[in-house]
Amino acid sequence: MTFDFGDLEKLSSTLINEGEDFGEEELLITNGFDKIITYIAQDLDIKLNTRVNMIDYSDDKVLISHSDGVLEADYVLVTVPLGVLRSKAIEFCPELPDSKIDAIQKIGINCTNKFLLVFDQIFWDKSNYIVYTSDRKNKFNWFINLTYLDPTYSGLMTFAYADAARESETLSDEVLIE
Repeated sequence: MTFDFGDLEKLSSTLINEGEDFGEEELLITNGFDKIITYIAQDLDIKLNTRVNMIDYSDDKVLISHSDGVLEADYVLVTVPLGVLRSKAIEFCPELPDSKIDAIQKIGINCTNKFLLVFDQIFWDKSNYIVYTSDRKNKFNWFINLTYLDPTYSGLMTFAYADAARESETLSDEVLIE
């Protein structure tokens, strides 16, 4: 299920559901995606809190210059946020091809914020997803019932998207809770 649509006025109606459908039942990962990464990275030397400033892929080995020195690798997979690529905080040598630079500049960046609400008592129904028609689109109108996943937990998770999400980042916790 795609629920992170972002700015509706910036979406393509012909590509809104682009992607593969595997025809399987949807699953919600409840114990964190870190389980997948932890398994894949078992024998890897992972550097945390290390700022990469240059990736030199001009030779057989890739050189990664970072805040603690230089690493050498056979391959590098870059998975930084689009905003980092746009800011050119990481220098690529040779520079990325024009087609990639053009795509980086043209693609839209959405904003989605999750809000976890925990209550003393459950007052909602038992369904997995709860849809609410709020007075403002893209703000707190879709909830995941965490109690559905764990009956001992009385919580809901809701979301703000696009401009509503960007606005929520400027509000105090007290205002958001209200």
